[in-house]
Amino acid sequence: MVNVNEKFQSLKNWIETNGGFVNSKVELIHSSYGRTVMATDDITGERIFTLPKNLTLNCYNSKINLDQELFSYRNTVVIALLYEYNKPNSFWKPYLNLLPHLVEFKNHPQYLQAIGKFPTISKTLSGAVESSYSGFTDFYNKLIEYNQKNKILKKVQFEEVLWAYLCVITRMWSEVGLVPFADLLQHSNESTMAINNNDKELFMSGDFKSGDQVFDNYCVDDDLTLFLNFGFVDSSKTSIMSLSFLFDNEFKNINLFIDSLISRLNIKKLYLSSAGINTQLMRYLRLNFLDTNDLKLVDINQDNLGFDIISLQNEIKCLKKLRLRLNNLLPQDEIKFAESNISNYLEGTIEHNILKFHLKVESLRLDILKFIDDYWMNFLSDTSN
Repeated sequence: MVNVNEKFQSLKNWIETNGGFVNSKVELIHSSYGRTVMATDDITGERIFTLPKNLTLNCYNSKINLDQELFSYRNTVVIALLYEYNKPNSFWKPYLNLLPHLVEFKNHPQYLQAIGKFPTISKTLSGAVESSYSGFTDFYNKLIEYNQKNKILKKVQFEEVLWAYLCVITRMWSEVGLVPFADLLQHSNESTMAINNNDKELFMSGDFKSGDQVFDNYCVDDDLTLFLNFGFVDSSKTSIMSLSFLFDNEFKNINLFIDSLISRLNIKKLYLSSAGINTQLMRYLRLNFLDTNDLKLVDINQDNLGFDIISLQNEIKCLKKLRLRLNNLLPQDEIKFAESNISNYLEGTIEHNILKFHLKVESLRLDILKFIDDYWMNFLSDTSN
């Protein structure tokens, strides 16, 4: 039986034969975290790997003609993976041989939802996983219907599609596809190494000591997204959470104007970090709380509108809204359950990850509340001088 090291050597040879590069100072091993890339010698300012773009697995390189309006880019990669996996002599065979089996996703939220065994210890995460999983079932049903008409795949079986979907959401690089070798690297928010994308190739460079695990950074902002897509909670002390808000403005015309203004200024990333409040989030709040008096104070044509304080009343409304939202991140009974029970579950299990996520979110909430208090005291001090 071919072992994982032989498969890894086969992958490296395939990459280098086809114009790529994998640093000779790295190896693939089994660890408590699964397959892990380790540095076998000191690596200083060297490339970890280089990959020509024609080696990435996606529907374009696989030459599959799909309806781009019907399927998201990610789901076209799922179809390409299914197509190549069932092709006897696929060009990507050395890469496909290293992909995990479905059973290796046994602690992934989407897999557990699929088999009806996602734990019920958190209503908040149960709802989030159920909502996320519905995206898979919608795709699966579309694929069955599409394949009946177009015969892209010889067969569409639920377990195979679920396997390919899990491979893609845990390994795909956004708007690129599956990247051989790169998807063996595990994530850390502490890592400064991320994929570089130019016209012809993808590459990574970094510094590692002998015996270090070679982490990259998936550049994912949100701890909830990491949990839903990758099935783990990052061990970094940094917590990040995307937010959404509802506003009740009695003036419909102002609402329409603010929506248009936010769209023009392209304000999208609304998140909290244990390092502080995202600038775009404060900007978003300030603009949503604009009233007729504030509009007399600002130039609505300025591209930097909202980066600075607009008025005292506007700033008070922003901070109150943020405090109210913080109190609704997670129910306190779920937080108390996590604090009391996390030690009862083995690290790496889905239950442990759920409770770990809750404690990270609670830590984030407390950090931001303190940040708001400090911000407000400094603000009052500045205005009194």
